[in-house]
Amino acid sequence: MAKCKDCGFLAVWIRLQNRFDEASEQVREQGRPEGVINNEESFQAKCFIRKHDLVAEIETNKKSVLAGAFGYGARVLEVIDTERACAGYTTWMQGFHPKEHEQMLLNHEMLERQRRHSTFSLIVGILAIIGTLIVAFMSNMSAHIAAEATIKAAQMQIEAHREISKQAQPIN
Repeated sequence: MAKCKDCGFLAVWIRLQNRFDEASEQVREQGRPEGVINNEESFQAKCFIRKHDLVAEIETNKKSVLAGAFGYGARVLEVIDTERACAGYTTWMQGFHPKEHEQMLLNHEMLERQRRHSTFSLIVGILAIIGTLIVAFMSNMSAHIAAEATIKAAQMQIEAHREISKQAQPIN
């Protein structure tokens, strides 16, 4: 379980400037950015990777008596402080924009893929070396067996020639 207020993808949409900003510590603790009017016309809390529709949840919280009494920032805080299951959660690192958090995750995934690929390549290389050694060993054994067979055949021929030469000697 995670809370949006602890996630690096919690972002603030500054409506007048039409841009995303990092959700500062003040947004995470007070529900609104510093120096911004506390209403939904000036800013919106959003999930940068759109795993949850925080804007709709905040709108739904208008009906909450406590949140309604303290304005938009209180509703924001109530929603971002809710425990939820989220596959996109990443720990917030202060000073990093949500886009930078996303880039860090992409870099981490790429490094992990490269590590798996290099491990796979290493295993394939080791298996190729083992295969080469087995083939070399078998070739050596085959050559050794062939050499022994040739020596045995030569010895048999020598013995056969000796027998023939004993039988072919003239009788005096």
